[in-house]
Amino acid sequence: MSPLKIGEIDYEVFGCLHYDVKKKTFSRFDMVALGEVSKLASPPPKGRTLVAVLLFELSPGDTPWQRTPPHSCGGQGAYFKAGPYFE
Repeated sequence: MSPLKIGEIDYEVFGCLHYDVKKKTFSRFDMVALGEVSKLASPPPKGRTLVAVLLFELSPGDTPWQRTPPHSCGGQGAYFKAGPYFE
C-alpha cells in the first residue's frame, strides 16, 4: 500500500542560528519554513494560494516546563504517530 499523497510543498527556509564554538551549543535557533502547496486534488479557488508554514525556536530550558517536549504525556510514539487524516 502506498502512502497517501495530499499535495506537494516547496519550502523556503529562513532563520537565525547562533552557535557557541567553545561550549558546542546553540544559544539561538529561530527558523521558519514557508511554502506554497501545489498539485492538490482539490486546489484552492482561482487567484488564491494555499500556504504551509513550520515554525521552530530554541527553548531556553530554564524551567521544567520549558524542557518538556510537545505531547510528552503520550511519549514519543504518540507524538510522531500519524493522525487520523493519514490513516
